Amino acid sequence: MSHLSKLKIVPASVKRAASPEELRRGKLLTKLDEQLRIIEAELGGAPYERKKRVWITDDNGERKRIERPARLKPWWSRDATGNLVLSVMYGSRPIELLKGKSAIDVGSAEKLPAVLKTLKEAVAAGELDTEVGIAAKERQPKRKSKSG
Repeated sequence: MSHLSKLKIVPASVKRAASPEELRRGKLLTKLDEQLRIIEAELGGAPYERKKRVWITDDNGERKRIERPARLKPWWSRDATGNLVLSVMYGSRPIELLKGKSAIDVGSAEKLPAVLKTLKEAVAAGELDTEVGIAAKERQPKRKSKSG
């Protein structure tokens, strides 16, 4: 008896296309994971570095693909009192979490990983879909109309 005959084989289901909200949510979750890795490495005393692959042309005119460190910007900064303030970014713009408020007062750096994990849970649950949708719409380039 073959091994495959022990399995229940069915036709492959058609892959469901992800909605724009799910795609934006996934992008934001990836960026939150990266911010979490940055602060955990900083608290551990080691720098966090992500590599990206880029094409360069060497002196002989040959194109090569190399790995280069990616530029990473932390989403937090210190205010005048020394507390950490976190802005959730979508692209290069902060997301407005409440009307007129786009930052979270974290306090100390040790509390930042817990805040980022809470944000990840909120994004995964879809709590920021409206705000992320607004930020995504603002990012789209305005197209010029063809006037004759």
